[in-house]
Amino acid sequence: MKKALFALLVSFCACASVQPNQYFTISLPEIEGKAQGATPNPHPVRLRVTPFQGALPYDRPEIVYRSSPFMFQYYSSKLWASKPQHLLREVVLRYLQTKGIVMEVSLEYGDQLPDYELSGEVVAIEEFDSGDLWFAHLAMRFSLVRFSDKVRIWQYSFDKRRTVFRKEPMFVVKAMSEILQEELQNLATMVDRAIAEDRNTNPVLGGEAQKTPEKEKVEQKEDEEIIKPED
Repeated sequence: MKKALFALLVSFCACASVQPNQYFTISLPEIEGKAQGATPNPHPVRLRVTPFQGALPYDRPEIVYRSSPFMFQYYSSKLWASKPQHLLREVVLRYLQTKGIVMEVSLEYGDQLPDYELSGEVVAIEEFDSGDLWFAHLAMRFSLVRFSDKVRIWQYSFDKRRTVFRKEPMFVVKAMSEILQEELQNLATMVDRAIAEDRNTNPVLGGEAQKTPEKEKVEQKEDEEIIKPED
């Protein structure tokens, strides 16, 4: 009887020590609760945001934290609501929709094929612990491809860190969100100018057309099937 009670007590203590999962997401105040924006004269083109890629260490729901450039560690109970590349693709989509620089932004192929495709890659998304200081680290790459001939007309990357003064993952994620919002402001302006330069017209958001001295043809990914609309 005593052994049974002891085993039950040990089991209870083990269960009590397990932390419940916490789920995090990237949130931008600028787009929360807002519908698709509309500018007076958006570019009359369709833009598709393709599935984003994620560097292998970050291609999982567990939040990454590091205290050394030589080691990756993962929280067991602090998780992204979905894999980072999926979260960030949705945020980029919603941000571009609220800016209203083109007549349509979508994730999938619709009744009509897109004029341009925006691709993205999550290079790093992590908490970095350096002694007394914590940092949020976010790095991404983007490219814009003209759909008709697969020519890359624009590309951009950023790699930013931000100090986090409260040592909790929630504030790390908040700092990542702030980094992303700043970078998406740049991205929207540059995509607008790149499309304007490609179409020989004026940017919707003002300023001069983006000068793109180097254009490169991009091969179609093998695992991405294009379903053309029926006539």
